[in-house]
Amino acid sequence: MTYATQTSATQTSTTYKVTVVAEGPVNGTTARVLLGAWETYTPGGALYRLRQQAHRIADGLDPHPRAAWVADAGRVLVPVGAHMPDVPSALRAWCDDHRQQEAARRRLDRGERFTVGAADHSGRYTLTAQPTEVTAAPSTAPSTASPLVAPVRRRRRTRPRGRARHRAPRHHLEALAVTLGAVVGILALAVAIGRG
Repeated sequence: MTYATQTSATQTSTTYKVTVVAEGPVNGTTARVLLGAWETYTPGGALYRLRQQAHRIADGLDPHPRAAWVADAGRVLVPVGAHMPDVPSALRAWCDDHRQQEAARRRLDRGERFTVGAADHSGRYTLTAQPTEVTAAPSTAPSTASPLVAPVRRRRRTRPRGRARHRAPRHHLEALAVTLGAVVGILALAVAIGRG
């Protein structure tokens, strides 16, 4: 019989929850849509996800100005004037600014929430990384009164030693034989028609 005791020490770790939200007018009211949510284990992973999603939003709203197909679009696409807010340009500028990236990283390292947002006539886009503490459930450890001994099983080797052999599955070979038989039959029919 094995006895287990519960340890009182709990372990905590930090994860980073990343959320991307769009808000904008829909049928006379303001709608809020969660575009995505992720968890990462490092501040760098959270910033990577924020940059990735910022580029996704920017590319979804309008193409990158240096995209190859934009040159072929002619006069269909026109630049936004300096007097109008431009969400894609703002998000791309944030992604490319190394100082802002480092400042965001320092905030996350200190355990602070970081948010980057941009708005225009179509709505507001908010990208957030939030450090969260995760507490692990107390573990059960075997008591020293009765050690836990588990039998060791050896796994059966599934492939032969040495050079691996690759074989097509049996049903593939059968399908190939049927196909070859059909081709030979068609060729024989063609030869017979040609002689007749």
